[in-house]
Amino acid sequence: MKKLFKETGWNLEFTALLIIKIFNYKLQKLIKSIFEL
Repeated sequence: MKKLFKETGWNLEFTALLIIKIFNYKLQKLIKSIFEL
């Protein structure tokens, strides 16, 4: 049970980091397109 929780916690952390990276990437592209107008 503890091992499963550990793995799930790691997966959640990894997913969160991935979402943040994608969000930051999209945000940077959006900011660039705004400044280029």
